Amino acid sequence: MTHPQTTLDTETQQRLRDSEECLRSLIRQSPDGIVIINRQGIILEWNDGEEKTTGIPRAEALGRPLWAVQHELAPPQRKDPIFLQGAIGKIFRGLSEDAALRRVVEDEIVRRDGQRRVLQSVIFGIRGADGLIACGITRDITEIRQSQQRFRVLVEATGEGIVIHDNGRIIDANEQFARMHGYEPSEVIDMEMADFIMPDDLDRVRAYAAGTQDDLIEFRGRRRDGSRVFVEAVCRTAWYDDREVRICVLRDLTQRREVQEALKHAKEELEQRVAERTVQLQRRSEQLARLASELATAEQRERRHLAAVLHDGLQQLLVGAQLRLSVMSRSTRGHARQIADEIGALLSESIETSRSLTAELSPPILQEGGLVRALEWLVRWMRDKHDLTVDLDAAAAPSPEAMSDDVALLLFQATRELLFNVVKHAGVNSAAVKVARSDGAITVAVSDCGGGFDPAEVASRGFDNFGLFSICERLELLGGRMEIDSAPQRGSRFTLRAPVIVAGGKSSTGQHQPVSMTIAAPEPTAQNRRIRLALVDDHAVMRQGLSLLLRQESDMVIVGEAGDGHSALELVRQVLPDVVLMDVSMPGMGGVEATRQIRSLAPATRVIGLSMFEQADQAAAMRAAGACDYLSKSGPSDALLEAIRRCGGGT
Repeated sequence: MTHPQTTLDTETQQRLRDSEECLRSLIRQSPDGIVIINRQGIILEWNDGEEKTTGIPRAEALGRPLWAVQHELAPPQRKDPIFLQGAIGKIFRGLSEDAALRRVVEDEIVRRDGQRRVLQSVIFGIRGADGLIACGITRDITEIRQSQQRFRVLVEATGEGIVIHDNGRIIDANEQFARMHGYEPSEVIDMEMADFIMPDDLDRVRAYAAGTQDDLIEFRGRRRDGSRVFVEAVCRTAWYDDREVRICVLRDLTQRREVQEALKHAKEELEQRVAERTVQLQRRSEQLARLASELATAEQRERRHLAAVLHDGLQQLLVGAQLRLSVMSRSTRGHARQIADEIGALLSESIETSRSLTAELSPPILQEGGLVRALEWLVRWMRDKHDLTVDLDAAAAPSPEAMSDDVALLLFQATRELLFNVVKHAGVNSAAVKVARSDGAITVAVSDCGGGFDPAEVASRGFDNFGLFSICERLELLGGRMEIDSAPQRGSRFTLRAPVIVAGGKSSTGQHQPVSMTIAAPEPTAQNRRIRLALVDDHAVMRQGLSLLLRQESDMVIVGEAGDGHSALELVRQVLPDVVLMDVSMPGMGGVEATRQIRSLAPATRVIGLSMFEQADQAAAMRAAGACDYLSKSGPSDALLEAIRRCGGGT
């Protein structure tokens, strides 16, 4: 009969054996290396994981002293059997003092295949029936250590400061972070992050650290000496040594800020200098603009002055000389008369040249009749000189009093220049000019249906080929502008806009010598049947030339002279002449108005208009005022005598 106690012991022993077998199976199949040695250092267990880690087979390791196996695996600098035996002795002494002691050891080995590996072993003691034994669990951490080494190299090599802290206490930092704040790397460990932040920025940085935002933060860091360093930082939460920490990457912005401050200061200084220079340039520009305006105005005045000198001075003298020569030619014969005729031809050519030059400078009709009358003359002149037909539309044009002499002269010269461009560049023989007043401005539009051009391309050359730059500049000086609408093969349209300026009184720059009135002595009764003439001209030399010519005629007598329109009215009222030779252009009351009033005052008195202009310029106005004829002063004297006899009823 089996005893119950015996059966229990047998079952217990079987379970123990099963447990031991299970433990041995676990030890052998564990991926980690497991080594068990006794107190003498003899290897009792060497599992498959250890065999894989070290490259030494289990069968070869079992029963051997551990130090002998370690000697085989140790690097050359550590192949010391005595040291290895002493190390094993220290392990057991430590385990004997405290069986619960656990030691963590890292060793570098050289496998039989020559690979260097780093092993981390956890060693602890176990007390068994045979006494104290040591168990070591080994793991290959070569890749981990290599990764850590690479990370450390990167951390130290980067130019950024890197710090790891746990709730504000620094547990690791690279050299750049320490140097950035004036410390040695070993000095910053266990310091607080608050020690490296300026107090004024501390709350803002703490609020940033408490959040989860991914953006950067800029703040003022504090160096060891208390000076500030401008920092840009970004922080992330990570795991480090089995705990959650904050990793911060900091960039030193101090140099950049200093450069920015220097640039800002330089920019402010530059802006101040630019502002000062701009004021100077504006002042200079205004001065230049005023000077240019004054020069332009002076040029126009000089043009008018020269034109007036030519018209009122030189041309009158030439006509006076021509009249005197005509008188001399009548009283001579033969070779002397031939010479007189030749001189007369030269005088006529000189008068024509002077008249052409006067028109180029400033047509006298512009002074007397205004812009529209001058443009009418220009239309005829362009047709006669350049075979260009110009359609003038001046129905909506302002009155001559609505613009100053400067504006009128500029618009006239600009229009003439634009018509010249039509002749030279457009490739057509017709153009249109429209004068109007709109929006407080005087506009003159010059258009053609010619070849056109690209305004941008012409502007890039400064309008040099078209003379447009000068027109634009002069218009801008007077507060106006020029608009250009043109394209290749689509014609061109130029619109000149000038401000409306009420013109002041027109000054006379000619060599006028007005006389109030001169009445000749009564002629004998027999002579009263002659044609009684009155001479009205503001140029004494012209009156003298006419007087000399007319006194040679037996059927004519001069009964008085006057130098202006008002004196002419008084003269007619007193002497009632048969014919008045009336100069069209005179200061004060001109010849047109004087003719109109004379015809009203003395209907029987006939008026013949005389002018240096071509007949078409003033003929219509004089005839409309009541003149019976209109002649050019530079015309043949016979034509004048014939007109006097025809109008005066003489033979």
